[in-house]
Amino acid sequence: MAEAEEAAQEDGPKSSSSMKMILLIVGGVLLLVFISMGLTFAMLKSTGMLSPPGAHPAGADAAKDKDKQKPAVYVPLEPAFVVNIKETSGRMRFLQVRMDVMTREEKGAEVIKTHNSAIRNAMVLLLSTQTVEGLSANEGKERLRAAALEEVQKILEAETGKKIVEGAFFNSIVMQ
Repeated sequence: MAEAEEAAQEDGPKSSSSMKMILLIVGGVLLLVFISMGLTFAMLKSTGMLSPPGAHPAGADAAKDKDKQKPAVYVPLEPAFVVNIKETSGRMRFLQVRMDVMTREEKGAEVIKTHNSAIRNAMVLLLSTQTVEGLSANEGKERLRAAALEEVQKILEAETGKKIVEGAFFNSIVMQ
């Protein structure tokens, strides 16, 4: 029995030090795993790969910003549009509008010129629905500008599958 106690005392200090060594190794491995996970998370977040669903990753934002940095090309829709419009009293008046559209696409100007007839038709129909009273205030002109842009985008998107035009601008609006 005394021999068993001596064997236990001899194994006790050895097993205690080997147990500490195992705990240190396991702790070190866990520490490395957590550091690795933290670095991976930080890298994924900085690249935008951890964005919530529906959000654009950083790469898409960079591509979008690159497109916006392309130079703007203004394409005049010539000749000026001239249409008849009515006053509320029923009197007929003339409306003359000169406008440009803006694109950043490389071949956008060519596409706009190719589909000029369809664009001009839509503009004549849109302009002929206006009234003198509606265009007298700046808000009416701004609504007309937004509607013109929407019409041009709709036509070009139907023809090409993408929005080529980013803006529509009036150079002059004359009512007589």
